[in-house]
Amino acid sequence: MASTGNLISVCNRALSSLGTQSAISSLSESSAEANACSLWFQSVFEQLARTAPWGCLRAQSPLTLQLAAQGTQENPNGTPPFPPPPWSYQYAYPSNCLQMRFLLPSLTSPAGGVPLFSIPTGSPLNPAGVNRIPYIIAYNTDANGNPLNTILTNLSQAQGVFTVNQPNPQVWDSSFQAAMVASLAAFICPALTLHLSLMNMQVKIAEQLISEARTRDGNEAPASQNRTASWIAARSGGSGSCNQYNQNPYSNMIWPGGG
Repeated sequence: MASTGNLISVCNRALSSLGTQSAISSLSESSAEANACSLWFQSVFEQLARTAPWGCLRAQSPLTLQLAAQGTQENPNGTPPFPPPPWSYQYAYPSNCLQMRFLLPSLTSPAGGVPLFSIPTGSPLNPAGVNRIPYIIAYNTDANGNPLNTILTNLSQAQGVFTVNQPNPQVWDSSFQAAMVASLAAFICPALTLHLSLMNMQVKIAEQLISEARTRDGNEAPASQNRTASWIAARSGGSGSCNQYNQNPYSNMIWPGGG
């Protein structure tokens, strides 16, 4: 749940950047400004969150196993149902996940805590050798026919590293927050000002701030010695692949009017 005060602050900064000379105290108040911010805040945040592997939105957790193929250690007796071939495992897509970045293996076995990978004492885990674990996101249904988003892979005891759906400005990096303010202003501009040139100006401001935020975020990311560091990719303006262990490309915002 987003912090109301900080969320309102982001909205009021967006309104101020449009020169509306108005402010809101709640998203539920009866005003055009509050209605516009309430309508767009979550969707703009989700779109911005997917434009880069932001450090402030990085989450990692074990995935919940749903199905295992016959002969795996989780299903040695071959009890159906099974994941669709050729995959060995089906995991639940995390409910708070906006975008899966990559998968990692667990470091310990489920029984006895025996390390699955030898890691020298004092040496950090470098996932460079495991960052290309194949997986796909797929649609499925549960036993009652309810729709599910799932993750299919051949990795046992998988952990997911993903972009978390956390629209609380308190946990955002200041650069990401500035990019969000400018992005929100661009989206609410048509409804509040009917000023196309002002909207286009806000889009340019937002794109510049997103690029700068990517650079700062990339500078804080660990660099792998056997591939292009993420800070180098970020300094190119956010184009191409970002190699923060995931090969996920940066994506662009889809602005009002299709820009």
